[in-house]
Amino acid sequence: MMEMLLEQVPPDVITVNSVISCGAHWTVALDMLSTMSVKMGIQADVVTYGSVISSCERGEAWRMALQTLALMQGEGVKPNVISYNSTINAVADASQWLKALELFEEMGSTCRRDVISFSALMAAEGGWCLAVQLLEQMASNSMQMNSVVFNRGISACGRWGRWETALELLSWAQEQRCADLVGYSSAIAACAIGRSWTSALALLEAMTLADLQPNEITLNAVISALEPFGLWTLALQILTNMPKQTVASFGSAISACDKAGEWEVALQLLMKMLQVRVEANVITFNSSISACAQGSQWRVSLAILSLMCAVGVLPDTVSVNSAISACAQSGSLQIAVKLLTCMSQFITSPNTITLNSAMNVCEKGIFWQASLQFLAEFRQRRLESTIISTHTAASTCIKARRWQHALESFDFIDVTLQSLAVIAWEVSDKTLPLCSALEDMQVQMFQDLRCKRSC
Repeated sequence: MMEMLLEQVPPDVITVNSVISCGAHWTVALDMLSTMSVKMGIQADVVTYGSVISSCERGEAWRMALQTLALMQGEGVKPNVISYNSTINAVADASQWLKALELFEEMGSTCRRDVISFSALMAAEGGWCLAVQLLEQMASNSMQMNSVVFNRGISACGRWGRWETALELLSWAQEQRCADLVGYSSAIAACAIGRSWTSALALLEAMTLADLQPNEITLNAVISALEPFGLWTLALQILTNMPKQTVASFGSAISACDKAGEWEVALQLLMKMLQVRVEANVITFNSSISACAQGSQWRVSLAILSLMCAVGVLPDTVSVNSAISACAQSGSLQIAVKLLTCMSQFITSPNTITLNSAMNVCEKGIFWQASLQFLAEFRQRRLESTIISTHTAASTCIKARRWQHALESFDFIDVTLQSLAVIAWEVSDKTLPLCSALEDMQVQMFQDLRCKRSC
């Protein structure tokens, strides 16, 4: 077009439309639209507006696509199916499903919707019910349905946990000869979300019978379906036969080992993952530490924690919590408390689970000072302490016969003397009547106070 201007040959609407539709940036397309009538004396037509809207769609500028459609209607140019479809696609990509639905309804009174119109609205993620209704409407209108609309319907059902409906749509797609790799993969993913591992395996077998080769997305979805049930042998079998193993593949398989308490297999998978240069993430490491914690392998848990730092993966609260649990379950109480006190090297802020785990460790080892310190951290970090937290700290102090420290430390939590007496009664294995426990506690407390004052 520049050559035409240099040769003083006035461009026409066809030339402008060609320039815009050749992939012009949406800002350039809008600029050409605004200047073509003023500077070039060219009247924009339906193709011009459609090309500008398509440019906005490609550039993810859905608001400008809507404005262009409104401008088109204001100028008296009737939008066609392409204009509407491009606008709905732009709006759908931004997950503005209500606006997409509004355009879809408006379109019905202006022009005939096609398969792309229905597919575009499904992409707006308006829910599984809307997706199913759209498919049924297409069937009632005797429209030619394709794999794209079925796949989007199946995906919508999966996202909302409607795995049974997803399987029904896949069966419908099979009847229409529209079931493809994406459809099966989406249905398997829906089964994984719905925790139906048997259906996921059945679909994997059905793919083989349909001469469809599952890809890494499909197999990852199958392993994800097996993971919550700890079916590590099946997960490992699929992982081994995968043409390309990813961090998601290893992560789900290691998590399955964690659920089954197979810490040795989880550790082997983690080492293999690093050997084949698949970059492990914090979730993968956490699953490995958790598996070792179940096996009371505290040394291995701490080694994995150190390995995380060595490979540049920053441990999080879950990492430290799992390592503390491993130490506590194996009886390495001092190691667990030490890990808690230096956890700031790994993470910035322990959470309620971390502090409660630490206090449980302190109770087992009667580390009353550390228990009070962790209880105080609830206030310092503005975390909400629970009755369990208070009970655990009080129990630790009473086991150590530190009545005065208990009372002084628990004033801010409004723990009464009677409450502490109940805890003391429980600690004594309920060998004394509760009233005697309260009386003994009062005597002991006053003795501690007299001793403190005399000193």
